[in-house]
Amino acid sequence: MSLVFNPDIERNLKANSQELSQKIDDDVFVIILQPNSPAFNVARPFDLDVCGRPMHTWIANAIGACPSVYVQVDETTDIMSVVQNNITDFKYTAVLYADTPLLTRQTFLSIIDYIKTKKQNVLRLIRGWVFNTSYVKNASKVYTDDITEFEQEDFITAFNFKELSKIRQIQNNRILDFWREKGVDANDDVRIDADVNIGGLVQLGSGVVLAGNTSLGSGVIIGRNSILENCVVGSGVKIEESSIIKDAQIGNDCYIGSGVIFCNFNGKVSCKSVVGKNVVIGSNCNIIAPITLEDGCFIAVGSTIADDVPADVVAIARAKQINRARG
Repeated sequence: MSLVFNPDIERNLKANSQELSQKIDDDVFVIILQPNSPAFNVARPFDLDVCGRPMHTWIANAIGACPSVYVQVDETTDIMSVVQNNITDFKYTAVLYADTPLLTRQTFLSIIDYIKTKKQNVLRLIRGWVFNTSYVKNASKVYTDDITEFEQEDFITAFNFKELSKIRQIQNNRILDFWREKGVDANDDVRIDADVNIGGLVQLGSGVVLAGNTSLGSGVIIGRNSILENCVVGSGVKIEESSIIKDAQIGNDCYIGSGVIFCNFNGKVSCKSVVGKNVVIGSNCNIIAPITLEDGCFIAVGSTIADDVPADVVAIARAKQINRARG
């Protein structure tokens, strides 16, 4: 298996900034503001999903090991009061926003390095601040209108669902680029969540969705518009178009036809399907979990399978066809 997409680790390696990262983690305390934007009409908009993770966790990833505190705010909140109510002994205090989930570890490191190098007391960002803690501890007002710009894309803000949609697309494109560099063949309309794990020589058709904690072995081929969520798929598996597979473990060298549905939810909880090696599932089958399909079994086209299938047998579960005269 290849590495799970992790923008923090990956960008740290590219920036060769491990030593800098350690110094920053020891010097900076981060206040993460959680704005309650009325445009979303939900109680906690910062929990909305971005590529399989709550929005606010992307900021937590960017700051690495820096100690932090979350503070919920609204339009009337005085930021200076928030900062002074959360003063620590760390040399710098950063104020970031949970609604800017595109912020990367590399950009965060660059910001802190900048204020250290320039020896500034206040650094105003496109959205956020960094303060010298000893200065802000006694300040009644911040005297700067100058905004220092770093990566503008990293500060696109989720003020509403339109901007959130843009953010999701950018983050998904970053994930796609990461996996393409690892040899995965995927079009722009493929969606891959951040915690998905993909092996080499994998082909993903148009409209494929890989969600949750899905892992694909090497040489997997997935046809267009198929959806996999929380699945572990072995090497050499081929899944044809328009199949929906959730909460399944699939062994090596299986074939799954078009329009196959793994029915994982029983009305109360999600249930798991276990598929052995070299299993063939014909098109338009329903696999009702919890269930085990053992090695080498064959599921006939159009079957609805609700019971375990032993190894090396053919399972057929279709209603008998009846032809009646019309009229």
